[in-house]
Amino acid sequence: MTAATETDTVATRVARGVALLDEKKPGWDGHIHLPTLDIMYGTYCVLGQVFGNYDTGARILGLDIRSDVVDCGFNGPFNDEGRWQDMCELKHEWVRVITSRRQNHEVTL
Repeated sequence: MTAATETDTVATRVARGVALLDEKKPGWDGHIHLPTLDIMYGTYCVLGQVFGNYDTGARILGLDIRSDVVDCGFNGPFNDEGRWQDMCELKHEWVRVITSRRQNHEVTL
């Protein structure tokens, strides 16, 4: 896993998560129900919707629960400073990426 830096953007972190999911769980985005996507809840977050719950997804992907999940945009930093804002930005970016992938997939059918 490539270590994230403090200057990584939300888009960079999510792109890292997308690449990992594409490699380990092709078609993962078809499991995401965007109206219920919620990064703050373990069964409604990306990993929760793909693998059943956040912890199971992190384990299957071989991610450290405190650092790799942040590096891949599955969670925000584990501190109080800016966490809520980061989680909102993460959700927005995941929705943007998944919507774009779905629209691109429809065009190629």
